[in-house]
Amino acid sequence: MKLNWIGAVQYCNRIGMRLAVINSEAKNLAVLETIQTANEDGIDLSNVWIGASDISREGTFVWLATGRHVNYTNWSENNPDNDEGTENCVEIANQRYTQCKWRWNDNKCDMVQNFVCEFNLRDLSDMKQES
Repeated sequence: MKLNWIGAVQYCNRIGMRLAVINSEAKNLAVLETIQTANEDGIDLSNVWIGASDISREGTFVWLATGRHVNYTNWSENNPDNDEGTENCVEIANQRYTQCKWRWNDNKCDMVQNFVCEFNLRDLSDMKQES
């Protein structure tokens, strides 16, 4: 399924998940492994949305799901670049002819592409304690 960034956020929320928050190298590698496995299975995930943007304040990237600043990053060379002043949403990109080899890139939020949802582990542990 391909959606723009806002659509991806809404879809993940609707199914009880969130757009992926990648706050460590280990988490980034786990997401990359999932993407690459899907690609090996014939699903083209060359560009996928993750849950960070600088929509609220240009140049200050935050995770939408947590409101926390993006501290860990895996930007491709010369990114984020806010090309044409319109790139506010973060994707993991694998573009053969650029420097984006499974690295982060800021892109236009209205681009329609795949995305990565995840469960919020804190929510899951809260649910476990309630039962």
